[in-house]
Amino acid sequence: MRKYLGALAALTLFCAVGLVIVAGAGAAAQPPKKDQVSGTGVRAPSATGNPTIPFSFSGTSGPHGENPSGTFSFNITGVASFSGHITCLNVSGNRAVIGGVMDTGTGDEAGPGGDFLTVVWDNGKTKAGLSPDRMSYVSWGLTNGGLYPPGGPTAAEACADPTLLAPLDQFTLLSGNINIKDAS
Repeated sequence: MRKYLGALAALTLFCAVGLVIVAGAGAAAQPPKKDQVSGTGVRAPSATGNPTIPFSFSGTSGPHGENPSGTFSFNITGVASFSGHITCLNVSGNRAVIGGVMDTGTGDEAGPGGDFLTVVWDNGKTKAGLSPDRMSYVSWGLTNGGLYPPGGPTAAEACADPTLLAPLDQFTLLSGNINIKDAS
């Protein structure tokens, strides 16, 4: 009987250790539970002679864009400057569509209640001081007519279905970094 109880105890301990190892390995292999985006830096101008564009953002959402939150700020010297909160986030691989509503703003079509929208790409780590990451135009406006292209989709529509966006120009970063984590 003692041999049986000893063997049973050893078997129970072996199974318990095995379950802990399997459970730990499964947890380590899980993708992030939230989509995540963050970035800060200076985007190159869209044309020679235009100003550079400092930006900063940080946001999260569920793996399918649910419950988005975060902040976004942007400044084109002499044109517009605004800060806002993220209301939509659509992450797919290394690309994220970020949209939201301005909380503060000055300049052309920038002000509380206006929409904003941009697309960013995380293309890896900065090497030799050069960032491989990219950012599209940043569209903003107090009315839908202010978004790019004028009369195009609203920020919420474009965020939900990025195929509504026209082919996007991608601008380099003069400094900074963009990080994207896709939970799906």
